[in-house]
Amino acid sequence: MPLRGRFASLILLPFALLAAACHRSARPEPIRPRPPGDTLTFDATREIACHNCYDPDRYSRRLKHAVRQVRSIELDFWPRRAGAWQVRHDSIKGRNNCGESGTRGLDLAGCFHVLAKVLESESAGDGPPPALTVFLDQKARLDSPREMESLDSLAAAVFGQRLFRPSDLPRGPQQRGARGAGNPKWPVHGALRGRVMLVLTGGDAGGKLILGPKITNPQLERYVRARQGRAAMFVAPSLVNPGDVKDVPFFDSSLEKWVAFGNMQSGPGVLELNESVRAHRWIGRVWSGDQRVCRHLDGRVARIALYHFERKVPCKDVQPDNWPPAPSALGVQR
Repeated sequence: MPLRGRFASLILLPFALLAAACHRSARPEPIRPRPPGDTLTFDATREIACHNCYDPDRYSRRLKHAVRQVRSIELDFWPRRAGAWQVRHDSIKGRNNCGESGTRGLDLAGCFHVLAKVLESESAGDGPPPALTVFLDQKARLDSPREMESLDSLAAAVFGQRLFRPSDLPRGPQQRGARGAGNPKWPVHGALRGRVMLVLTGGDAGGKLILGPKITNPQLERYVRARQGRAAMFVAPSLVNPGDVKDVPFFDSSLEKWVAFGNMQSGPGVLELNESVRAHRWIGRVWSGDQRVCRHLDGRVARIALYHFERKVPCKDVQPDNWPPAPSALGVQR
């Protein structure tokens, strides 16, 4: 070999050895740091949610687009027709935006599949996405244990291991003199990435705040009684007064250990009620709150369901903790 070639080889040899060593010790690229909100417990963030965003009369885009803006959504569903639960706001007519543009929408199973597909596509990017919470507002009773089991089976079949069930949520020790069970011990957001929670809210109370629990909570109690540790869905009883958290209206105390959400209509006294919800580490959801969003954020309501959820929150001193970080970044603790 000519002298010049030997000299070049000697120069390049260390680089070749270094490249080979790097190749042998190659490791997967590190996962990008998560938002600071990943270290907060699931009940410790204030988030904007959507109210009736499945309804094309309220939200002009597809449901899959709403999921990319907020991680708490709502589906109203009606009793089965031709073997399928219907997703719409009105009892007879109405449509939804679960399907593609130009269709009348899909049934509840179809909407579930759309959400599962969104979670799957998001997981293929930067890792599991933040948890998705779906509030299922039953517009008529789930009358029979068979129907309740059928709905649970549908949820399990579509979401599989992604489904975070009431039995997956640990509880703290029972407080002395308290009814029911200890407070929920919610995991941090990071531990719930890629999971989905279904939360049953009870039937149509005609918008009547005081009558709400009397109508809706017995329906939810029947579901919990029938399913208990086998339940695929959480329940969110209607709450009106601060004492409703300690003693859920129209709910047997032996079943309260399965409750970790509360449903509240925006109005007088809701912030005082929410203080009780937070003290018990429940997830409080307030609806019809578009005109009071800043008060609800300042009052540390966990999930604030808005019709105009896609707009920037018009509050000067407080912002939500939503993912994605617009209009503000995750990380502001409740």
